[in-house]
Amino acid sequence: MVTINEILNEDITKLGAKLTKEVVNSFFDAFDDLFKSNMDLTDIAKLCGKRLDEIILNEEKNGLSYSGGMFHINYLNEVSFETAYELYFQDENKEWVKKEAKSKPQKMSFLNETSQTELRKNNKVSFEIDPPNRQGINTDSEKQ
Repeated sequence: MVTINEILNEDITKLGAKLTKEVVNSFFDAFDDLFKSNMDLTDIAKLCGKRLDEIILNEEKNGLSYSGGMFHINYLNEVSFETAYELYFQDENKEWVKKEAKSKPQKMSFLNETSQTELRKNNKVSFEIDPPNRQGINTDSEKQ
């Protein structure tokens, strides 16, 4: 297995985070096909929620128990934003395992004017990630 550290060149493996390259790539490579212009932040969270459900279910098949997570849409600059997720699991020894990743920069033009304004104002909009057997991502955003 390839560590997320190797994939993203970030030191985030301290909590034992490991993902296969295929899972991370399939999550983020799909953005160009999924995102369309004039979307709101909730639309993006819902689209990504389906992919996050697949990641959670895959990790559960590998023996981890999902505890919770957050999906973030982060303002980068006037022309771009990124998405990121943090998923928290426990292994069979009740040790915490964190899985996280960020997308490449995305065009602000994917967002409608209201969402662009909200993201510029708040710098980050976060959504709680429910377990897959429920609603996916909770679309009541939590501004930070």
